[in-house]
Amino acid sequence: GNYASTPITVTGGVIEGSGSIRFANLLGGVISPGGEGVGDLLFTPSFNLTPAVTVRVHVIGTTPGTQHDRIRVTGPVSLGAASLQVASASGVGFGQGAVLIDNDATDTIQGTFNARAEGSLFDVSSRLYRLRYKSGTGNDAALLRDDGASVLFPRRLGTNGLYRVAGLGTTFVTYAVQASTTLVDWTPIGSTPANGGGEFELEDPETAGFPHRYYRAIGP
Repeated sequence: GNYASTPITVTGGVIEGSGSIRFANLLGGVISPGGEGVGDLLFTPSFNLTPAVTVRVHVIGTTPGTQHDRIRVTGPVSLGAASLQVASASGVGFGQGAVLIDNDATDTIQGTFNARAEGSLFDVSSRLYRLRYKSGTGNDAALLRDDGASVLFPRRLGTNGLYRVAGLGTTFVTYAVQASTTLVDWTPIGSTPANGGGEFELEDPETAGFPHRYYRAIGP
């Protein structure tokens, strides 16, 4: 249903189902589109959360509103370190995802969910998913199925004249980075931990001697 009359303040309980809500001051409680099923909720003119709010979602496929919960927002979005609870996640193949917060226009999402940095990797029902806040049209929050592998980006030249190797892997895992000119013999150049978003970076101290070089990252 729709609630669009006067402003409301929510400090507890559960907001669930499908429809639209206007002028909601979300200070606490649970937001669960569809309840124990799948639903589609529209919030306007903003969606501002606090640490006392929990967003609970179900994902059984990639179609919004019918196979996964979706929160649509007209106006600014601020997550305010609210908790994200993925009650179930299935029916999503590697590289596929579900847009959980569909943010209108071009304004970026402010803040993150609690302990869920950009790119953070976590387990749901023995499947790995990565959280993105710049997905969809570039400003949507999405849950993406991931295989947990690390990905290296093209190296870039630092201001000190040394190349830097950057990649994306599993949150807080330490990666050993190796280099080679033949793809046969590999030489360790160092190790580095991934941050809360799974990002890691390492400087190649032997840049000057190897204008062309291959790299790989090895996790635990």
